[in-house]
Amino acid sequence: MKDNYSAPYTLYDLNRLSKNYIEIKKLFKSDQIFYAVKSNKLFPVLKTLNSEKCSFEVNTEPELDAVLKTGGNVKNIVNSAPVKTSQCISYMYSRGVNRFAFDSYDEVNKISENASGTNLFLRVYTSNEGSGQALNTKYGANISDAVDLIDYAISLGFNVFGITFSVGSQCENIPNWNSALKLISPLFKKYSSLNTIDIGGGFPIEYVGGSLSISEIANTINTALQKYYDKRPSLFLEPGRYLSGSIGKTVSSVIGLRENKEVKWCIIDVSIFGGFLELFEFGEDFSYKVTTDSKSKEKFVYNIAGPTCDGCDILLRDITLPKLKRGDHLTFYNTGAYTNEYASDFNGFPRPKTIFMKDGKVLS
Repeated sequence: MKDNYSAPYTLYDLNRLSKNYIEIKKLFKSDQIFYAVKSNKLFPVLKTLNSEKCSFEVNTEPELDAVLKTGGNVKNIVNSAPVKTSQCISYMYSRGVNRFAFDSYDEVNKISENASGTNLFLRVYTSNEGSGQALNTKYGANISDAVDLIDYAISLGFNVFGITFSVGSQCENIPNWNSALKLISPLFKKYSSLNTIDIGGGFPIEYVGGSLSISEIANTINTALQKYYDKRPSLFLEPGRYLSGSIGKTVSSVIGLRENKEVKWCIIDVSIFGGFLELFEFGEDFSYKVTTDSKSKEKFVYNIAGPTCDGCDILLRDITLPKLKRGDHLTFYNTGAYTNEYASDFNGFPRPKTIFMKDGKVLS
């Protein structure tokens, strides 16, 4: 390996992060990009995005605090969680956050008790077909209930300024965006207060195999806005994975090799609990690209597993790699999102160290 650090570690490229932000901002002609902090809230990541004038989407008090520590402006923060604790609403409102999502009468009442008269946007249920993980199983008001919910919020003195939806995580089905924008368009004809569409995130990145291009998604969305709306609403985006996913690579060491019933096992020093839980969430259709520094010309098919005592600690199956030996390294690519945030020290195995690079130099 060219990186002279002891494994396991994840190396983050902050220049790539800036590049991703600039690209998506240009393609979507968006009024504001709200980075989904839940995907990776490490300080250098948030600091870099704040320096690019990126806005932030937060769900909890610790996420808000993490953004504010970078100098983030509360005027550029939204809370898109459809359900929040009363304490969270009160805490954020007291610090200046004044845009909250809702999708139920109970949430409107809760916000009224803790942030009366603030600004709201309604989360609507839309299709998540073709997404790696559906995000509409718990949240999103049915479109048939939208008018009554908006009217109720207005009756309590709220300014309902926008509609939001989620197409799911790692969405590979481009019609989801078009159908969602068509579905909610009548609401913008009915309510003059509605001036913003928050299309959430869900923009896919490449793991193993291809993915939709971000330019294709942008073209679909920009075309739908022109087709279904008399006046283009303000457009909010909440990318998480798309901004931070491709900036990371995780390097691990081979600590053991064994063969069981003709299956070759490679045991590495990173467990599935050390940041790879999305392999559980997404199932067999999700995998990371893996390379090794082994110079062997022989190739074998391996199952790659973590070091814990848990039988489900299996990262990848049937991966063809050059013949491995103890001390070789495996590198997993596009591990910048939903890895460090999920990581734990289960069974006493430490999560990968975090290393940041900018302009070709390691940050201290």
